Amino acid sequence: MITVRLAQGVTSHFPMRALEWIMLWPAFFMGVVLLLQTDMFALSPSFTQLGRWAGESLWAVVVLSVCMIRLFALFINGTFDAFKFSPHLRMFASVVALFFWAQFCLGFLIAAIYWGGAWSAVPAYSGLAVCELLNIYRAGNDVGRTTKR
Repeated sequence: MITVRLAQGVTSHFPMRALEWIMLWPAFFMGVVLLLQTDMFALSPSFTQLGRWAGESLWAVVVLSVCMIRLFALFINGTFDAFKFSPHLRMFASVVALFFWAQFCLGFLIAAIYWGGAWSAVPAYSGLAVCELLNIYRAGNDVGRTTKR
């Protein structure tokens, strides 16, 4: 019964939340890679600045925590009327994910300018950050609608 309700809640809201679901993919796998490849930042000058800010394990914990919060909020969102804070959780997850991707983008940009790192990650990570800006906007609209009720 609960599984059916969750499935119906997810499928009924999926078109509006598709980008949030899609953004789970790069975040989850980046977190897994950061956990498994503990020497990632030492392999390339592109990671120099990111390594100065924090180690792979801390970055992994942050991004995987955001994934869990986002996944919970997406399953609950619109499925259970008694829980009014799922848009707030979605927005929180998007803000932290934006910070994560923006920091990665900035780290690669600084490494490219000062330490001979590759420029290719800058447009990729900035694209992920822009996707999170759209997620923040959409979740913010849902927060507004929920608050008005």
